[in-house]
Amino acid sequence: MLDAINENIHQPTRTRIIIFLLVHGETDFNSLKAALELSDGQVANQIKQLESVGYVEVKKEFFNRKPRTTYRLTESGRQNFSEYISYFENIIKELGTKI
Repeated sequence: MLDAINENIHQPTRTRIIIFLLVHGETDFNSLKAALELSDGQVANQIKQLESVGYVEVKKEFFNRKPRTTYRLTESGRQNFSEYISYFENIIKELGTKI
């Protein structure tokens, strides 16, 4: 039963990033880092993983002549997170009959 957990999401920092992006929409590196109290490396590593599986879109541009990186959840990211939540809802329902 537990083999169906989406390992790309089932990591605390990645889960928090996805939830933050769901709630706040597109956000920049510094806002994400500050809101979740993460280091530069934590943001970079976890975003890289989420981007590699197509869950997060990364946009790099210049804003007021300064580099700016923003992140946005993709439709695939939204769908996979929804399935991830549904997976646990089903487990809770199943366990509810056994508790």
